[in-house]
Amino acid sequence: MLIPPASSDQGAAIVRNAENQLNGVLPRKSRTNGPVFFSLGLGVGALGGLVLGVLIGKQILHLAEMLIGFVDRRSADDDERLKFELLLQ
Repeated sequence: MLIPPASSDQGAAIVRNAENQLNGVLPRKSRTNGPVFFSLGLGVGALGGLVLGVLIGKQILHLAEMLIGFVDRRSADDDERLKFELLLQ
């Protein structure tokens, strides 16, 4: 059974009804301080990111180097590579 598509008038009525219900539940807030709060939040976030990066930056870099070294297990010396491959068998 196919449901016929709604006409544009029905869609507009549905949207209007939803807006009326939301206006009754959620009060409208003024947006006069939007740019001020955005700038303040941006500054606090940047400062927090800077402090966090300074505190744990070395540990994250060391962890990344360890992971790269663990995944990249290649050796420049062919003898050591052969020993390593024999150990894996």
